[in-house]
Amino acid sequence: LDAASLIKVPDDERSALRFLFGLFDVDCSGDLDRWEVMTLLSSLGVKQSGSDQAMVNTLFDRFSDAEEQQSFEAFCQFFREFHVERYLHCFRCYDMEERGFVNLQEFGQIFLEMEYAATWTDVEAIVVEFD
Repeated sequence: LDAASLIKVPDDERSALRFLFGLFDVDCSGDLDRWEVMTLLSSLGVKQSGSDQAMVNTLFDRFSDAEEQQSFEAFCQFFREFHVERYLHCFRCYDMEERGFVNLQEFGQIFLEMEYAATWTDVEAIVVEFD
C-alpha cells in the first residue's frame, strides 16, 4: 500500500476493526484471505451476490498482496473504501436526476438500504449537522 494514499482510520474504528480482523482470521496467519473477508462481510449482512459481490472482489484485489492476503492495515483501507463505495452506489440509485443531492426521505432510504440502525430523528440530525 502506498502510504500517501492511505485513509486515516480513527482509533475507535481501528479498535473495532482489529476485533473483527481477529475473529475472522481463522487460520491465525495475521492476514485475511478472500474467503475470510467474504465470511466477515457476510456476517455483517453484506450480500454475496450482485453489485456488493463485484465491489468486494474489486476492492479485495486492490488492497491485497500477491498471495491474495490482506494485512490489518490493508483490511482497514479495504473496509473504509467498501463503505464509501456502498454509500455512493446507494446515493446514485436515489439521485435519479443526477442533481448531486437527495432529499430527506431519499437520504433516510439510503440509511435503511445500507442497514444502519438509524431512526428518522437520527437522519434529520445528520442532515441538520451537515446541511
